Amino acid sequence: MFYLYRLRNRPGPMVISIVVFVVGIFFVLWGGFKFIQHKQFADKCSSVTYGLVVDVEKDVTYDENNSRTTYVATVKPNDSTIFGTSTLSTGKVDYAYTEGIYVEINYDPSDPSNYYIQFAEPSSGDLKMVIIGGVLSVIALFVFFGLKKYNELSS
Repeated sequence: MFYLYRLRNRPGPMVISIVVFVVGIFFVLWGGFKFIQHKQFADKCSSVTYGLVVDVEKDVTYDENNSRTTYVATVKPNDSTIFGTSTLSTGKVDYAYTEGIYVEINYDPSDPSNYYIQFAEPSSGDLKMVIIGGVLSVIALFVFFGLKKYNELSS
């Protein structure tokens, strides 16, 4: 009985396409907002110095069907007076750093605590979110207007 109720009251393809469109637009807006925010942060980090990668930690996480490997690099800046600390960290990134290589450290000259390390630049994932949201929205629009045209022709 419950199964028949669910079958009768499930959302139709038009409603599903509208929901997918709204989700896609949300992805576009959120990804765009985060991209702009990260771009402004990167633009503030206009000064460059170099540092030596002294340690790399590898972190592997597993889910049902696959695994994801991320890395955290510890970098010793050539000029530690800029940062007031002897080492800096990248945070978790996809790039596999190698101990002993030199990398660029971009930092905000007015506030060196704002920095990012080469290969750990902000905003790469945000553009992916915008693209995925755009594709979802376009597909949803095609389905919506295709179904609308089909319903008009079959009436």
